[in-house]
Amino acid sequence: METKADTFDQELAAAKSVYAALLPLNPSGRQFVLKTVGERLGGEPLGGETLKRSGGGAPTEPRLPAERTGQSSPSSLDGGTVKDFLKQKRPKTDVQRIACLAFFLTHHMNQPRFGTKDVRVLNDKAGWTPFANPTVAIANATRQNRFIAAASQGKKRITNVGEDVVNALPDQDAVKSAVASHGKLRKKNKPKAKAGTK
Repeated sequence: METKADTFDQELAAAKSVYAALLPLNPSGRQFVLKTVGERLGGEPLGGETLKRSGGGAPTEPRLPAERTGQSSPSSLDGGTVKDFLKQKRPKTDVQRIACLAFFLTHHMNQPRFGTKDVRVLNDKAGWTPFANPTVAIANATRQNRFIAAASQGKKRITNVGEDVVNALPDQDAVKSAVASHGKLRKKNKPKAKAGTK
């Protein structure tokens, strides 16, 4: 029969494994992992409060979902504002900024489907320079870079490539590696001209 001591040892071992896995990730990567695991286990997502750092710069012990602690669940925005998020990520190009905004909409605002207006409004909230042409920027992020993709009802969604890029930022070398790990974008073959035509 399993004792309380056995259960505690198992929980301690699991906590050590989680800690070791989270340690090399940046704050947004840790938040994404904790949120996803919390949801998969059927509880409340583990929010930004779990990412507050100790003096040594390591993540603190993850908190249990709200229903097990009797406390209210942390807000999805506890990890910071979109302005703070973009300052941390420091995207260098319009398409990287589109990916960051898409990531924030998806994981911090619980809006996995979004339109051009959503991206433009969020960019304005962050206080960044407006896109010269947000429609073109989103089209480039979709077709050329694969950071976002088409979703239902004319909306867009962030892709695995886009999420990996955002998690890699602000390290531009890591961004290149993340993009390369997904392989090259296949180019559509242009139709061949018929014989006798110019």
